[in-house]
Amino acid sequence: MMIDSIIGTQWAEKVPAVIPVYNIAGDQDPVGLYGEGVYAVSSWLAETGNQVKTKIYSGYRHESHNYRDIRDEVEDGMIDFINEIIAVKGN
Repeated sequence: MMIDSIIGTQWAEKVPAVIPVYNIAGDQDPVGLYGEGVYAVSSWLAETGNQVKTKIYSGYRHESHNYRDIRDEVEDGMIDFINEIIAVKGN
């Protein structure tokens, strides 16, 4: 499984630091280890120089963007992240 290969800063060093990362997940998602795995990946990426933002949605599982009741919030978070990147790159 791919998730087994995403471990530690040794893996994160392979992700180009110029690529900003927005990690989103639900805290009920076993794939992201109920949020703990997502925070770990974000920490590894930050330690190796990536710009990282993390959002965990309480009470949701995998593919949080597909839940109708939070879809707009998830989309707004993605758009805000992209706008933040554009603003930083523009300065």
